[in-house]
Amino acid sequence: MGVAEPNSISVQRWGGPWEAAEQRMGQQMADGDDAGLIARACGNPDGFAEIYLRHYQAVAGLIYRRTGDQHVTDDLTADVFLAAYRALPRYRVGGTPLRAWLLRIASNRVNRWVRRGRGMIDILARLARLRPVSEMPREVREYPVALRALLSLAPEYQTVMSLHHLEGLGIEEAALVLECPIGTVKSRLNRARAGMRRALGEMGELS
Repeated sequence: MGVAEPNSISVQRWGGPWEAAEQRMGQQMADGDDAGLIARACGNPDGFAEIYLRHYQAVAGLIYRRTGDQHVTDDLTADVFLAAYRALPRYRVGGTPLRAWLLRIASNRVNRWVRRGRGMIDILARLARLRPVSEMPREVREYPVALRALLSLAPEYQTVMSLHHLEGLGIEEAALVLECPIGTVKSRLNRARAGMRRALGEMGELS
């Protein structure tokens, strides 16, 4: 699309103060001009670049925190925006907010990738190459352990944990992204948390 892809995806601390969550309110305010963005972007790669630049960090950040792999993130992020560009003429302004729509596409792409089992073992092996463990604060060192536990869950539970705890979305916002009732989100969260505790216990990470 003729736009240089940003390439700075930072690893956020598991359970810490998420930068994405802190910026979310400002981003949602920016979503208020979805209609103008869509009008400029439909069938126009240059116009779509504005959507790409505005939402790249949110989409790529979600994918990276789900996979822990920069190369996979690059590939899936490109796939998400290509799919979004193609589907944009069918997007209905006034329905699902644009950001939630993009995060839904991203979540679905990651889930598909997980189901295919591509590189699952490679991901866990590559986590050690994010940075030498000795150089990391303890909170960041624990991120690969938590990610490994997350990846042990079924995709629908990975998704709801990622949206709520990693991306900082509220229950209602997660329900919008997932297109499911609020009660379903709450139920999946409870099961996902139980699954995380079980996985961490099996890994010897719980006292």
